[in-house]
Amino acid sequence: MIRQELMLESDEKIATDIEEQSYCQSDLQNANQITESKNSLANDSNENLLHDNNIERNDGALRVIHNLRIKKTIAKLSKSQSKRFTKKQLMIVPYQPLFKEISQDHLITLYGCLEVETYYKDYEDPFHDNLILYVERMHSPIYVVKDFQLSVVDIVLNPLSSCGIVDFQFLIDRFIKMQNQDYLELAQELTVYQYIVKSYLLPQISIQKAKMIKSAKKKEDFAQLQEQFVKYFKQWIKDNLDPSAFYDYELYRTNYITGEIELFKSGFSFSLCSLLGIEINQIENLVYRGQNYYNEKTGDFRLKFFLLVMQALNNEIKETEPQPFILRTYDGIVINCKVVLQQVTFDDRPSWIEKYDLYGLIIRFDISVQQIKAILDIRTSQNNLDLEQNSVQAPFSVEYQMYSELFLEKFYPELFNSNIFENDKNNKQNRKPPVRKGIVIS
Repeated sequence: MIRQELMLESDEKIATDIEEQSYCQSDLQNANQITESKNSLANDSNENLLHDNNIERNDGALRVIHNLRIKKTIAKLSKSQSKRFTKKQLMIVPYQPLFKEISQDHLITLYGCLEVETYYKDYEDPFHDNLILYVERMHSPIYVVKDFQLSVVDIVLNPLSSCGIVDFQFLIDRFIKMQNQDYLELAQELTVYQYIVKSYLLPQISIQKAKMIKSAKKKEDFAQLQEQFVKYFKQWIKDNLDPSAFYDYELYRTNYITGEIELFKSGFSFSLCSLLGIEINQIENLVYRGQNYYNEKTGDFRLKFFLLVMQALNNEIKETEPQPFILRTYDGIVINCKVVLQQVTFDDRPSWIEKYDLYGLIIRFDISVQQIKAILDIRTSQNNLDLEQNSVQAPFSVEYQMYSELFLEKFYPELFNSNIFENDKNNKQNRKPPVRKGIVIS
């Protein structure tokens, strides 16, 4: 059986380059030179601050939302000590990452960008930093695209330089010693996966690497195949998933030159975005922060989900049976639902590449109409309260309300026609208490 994924190095830390500090000095002798200095500084800051470009352009059904490549410098303003003039100096200082620098010792990345916890502990806070996977932190987005034909947010990623360790026998031994049934099952799945990586994936990659080095045309052919696979994958979604489905996806490729399996693209459906309470204009911010919306604070739950992923990979399961899952929205609503994993391989591939040289993984969430109605009822009452009364992480606006109604009208007309959205006058007379974090929808 052929398996999945990657990474030839263990616990390699990525060092960030720090820009040189420099100061723009202006002459205090006269006001004209100070003015020139200010103009110069304005030009410099335009070139150095944050985004290389920050533009929107329409390309048919696709819109490039954001170029997220960030320069690692920011501008600071400081006052001159001169009594005659107050001037502004531009100081170039190291860029401060949005993520806290925290220990990731509890996470081990396995070959194939698979992250396993050394111990699946419980957390009080579902948004704890330790629940953000290292892979998610390090896969920096290049740009984000809204595909209105497919109704998905498409994220092009900059792949990691290393995708995980090959030998993880120490983890297998650790889990066996825990004498817990779930950990024993995990040890068994890791044993199978390690065998697949060492006995099948790496030898095949070595063979293909030798061919690639000899043939420049092979490199060009593979690059073209990647583009073909992306089109194939999107057509598969169009043919096999309901337009209103709640899902996200990841696309992987084999890099024969480096010997790595790379995550090069990911995305999620507009429906999932709406369900989680994410406004359209917040999408790029969410992506840049690398925030994960299904990190569960209960360790046992995370362990069972990782087991499901490993079983699907090891057994080449095209579509898993629905398993219990918990989604946590950005306004604190907990949704007990079902999750299904689906693997998409490139059936139209040529014979000279392997099955898992290009493949996709879809995580689909099955949520009932009744659950959707309950969520929208909560949010309708919530929208009628002043923002300061709401204990939410992402406030809902008129734009979000509009998209919710359009979503219902298109995909759930029976809910749209059942007066879920009452007029403002009636709502003001019957206001409900603000939503509390942790409301459970079963």
